[in-house]
Amino acid sequence: MLTTPDKMTLAEHDDCDVMRARYIIMIPSGVKKAGSIKTRLEQVVDQDVSASILTLHPRFTLIVDEEAASLL
Repeated sequence: MLTTPDKMTLAEHDDCDVMRARYIIMIPSGVKKAGSIKTRLEQVVDQDVSASILTLHPRFTLIVDEEAASLL
């Protein structure tokens, strides 16, 4: 079972098991995710959102539906 802390600093990203993955694909959907997607694309890393560290992965892919992309 993979566990990660609620908050992660940039310096800690090397110790995170998920960052060792070969590829990371995130597929958020729905209008409820629109604000989060907008924030992810405007701010690379936010310590209040642990999943934002994924944007530092060299092979991170974000796939969204029209509703999740509605604020872009």
